[in-house]
Amino acid sequence: MSVKASVASLANQVLRRYNAQIVPANILHEWQRAPVTRPCFNERGLPDEAARYLRPDNPKLVELQRRYGAFDADVTTPFIWTDGHVRAEDIAYFRGDNAWVWQVRGKNSNVLAYALSFYYLKSIDRLGLLDKLAEDNSFGNFTFTIDGREISRDLLDSIAEIYFLDRHLGIASRAGFRVLDVGAGYGRLAHRMVSALPSIERYFCTICDFGARRGHARYRLMRLMARCAIIRWIWRSISIVFPSAEWKRSSGGRDCSANIA
Repeated sequence: MSVKASVASLANQVLRRYNAQIVPANILHEWQRAPVTRPCFNERGLPDEAARYLRPDNPKLVELQRRYGAFDADVTTPFIWTDGHVRAEDIAYFRGDNAWVWQVRGKNSNVLAYALSFYYLKSIDRLGLLDKLAEDNSFGNFTFTIDGREISRDLLDSIAEIYFLDRHLGIASRAGFRVLDVGAGYGRLAHRMVSALPSIERYFCTICDFGARRGHARYRLMRLMARCAIIRWIWRSISIVFPSAEWKRSSGGRDCSANIA
């Protein structure tokens, strides 16, 4: 046994007492050798218009912050979501790995975990959602190529949630189904459900007015206007972006109210 091997063997005898061990780097995966420990994002896939609008110095965002700051501090002072908890680049790259959702950090956020989740969903995919829904790397999103498909946490989470709702509410087979999504984030689930399920007649979602204009909502949901309405939150009031007449007629006819992060 070489001196190097002997030292490693002696070190491992000590390390095993602490549930640790020295192993050769060449038998580790890349994500094991250099684990991601901090927020990050995919720098590709940001539309020019969104890059110009989704900025911390955007006058509309500055005004929203001013109005929010005018409320009672006992209500608005955050315990966790301080200015330092999020980063300025999270505004434009909000689909990246950040304080809201981890994509590539942690023990279960590697390509093997994504593959396991993908093949589980493929095994139960009786509605063919994996064939109906596509993915891209827009707004900082990380994707993995698995079984010849671009896969992301966004996509896998959405498909799992759709099957949960279908299992309990039968959303795929109930014609004329209407959904109110309270706190719809950037419109992830709304975009997926309206794209994949013809049974969804109308999908109303509440989205921050700032993000709805140039973010994911604009580039995804606006293309599905006929079946998806965006309601923008303006702190104490709600106003309808489009179409207000449809919302009034549907106010008593929602089949499902959801709040899914």
